Amino acid sequence: MNIRHAEPEDSEQIHDVALKSWKDTYIQILSEEAIEEVVEAWYDIDKLEEQVEDPIFYVAEEDENLIGFVHASVEDSKATLHRIYLKPKYQGQGVGSKLYQKVEKDVRDKKADKIELEVLAENQKGVRFYQKQGFKEKKSEEIDFKGEEVEQKTLIKNLEAQIT
Repeated sequence: MNIRHAEPEDSEQIHDVALKSWKDTYIQILSEEAIEEVVEAWYDIDKLEEQVEDPIFYVAEEDENLIGFVHASVEDSKATLHRIYLKPKYQGQGVGSKLYQKVEKDVRDKKADKIELEVLAENQKGVRFYQKQGFKEKKSEEIDFKGEEVEQKTLIKNLEAQIT
């Protein structure tokens, strides 16, 4: 497996990974229509071609096939983990942890003292993954997500007290 910075020509495969992962993760939580709407809006190919230029946007590939990706940003001393997704068959094999570790190194290098993210509470697999990486719950709230009421958690990981 290889981790490298994303490139514009990866955009279609990123979209494909997102769609497969969202359907696998959220089909018990959201309608298929809501999932497809989110993926089409958030993973629009033209938008992705611009977003992959962000400094913290990486892909994982195996045999030149994209199997996962991660995207984060840093503003002042706060990092935001926007998304991390893998093709379902690669989940639970350490790929996500390697992608996350790459992000954490980058945000530390940029002097961030914390990382925040949002995750749907019913995404137990995702919540467990983030907890394993050291994230703690900051808050939980009910939100309207594409016309459906869901609980969203904001998770945070403080970096400043940890030894690098």
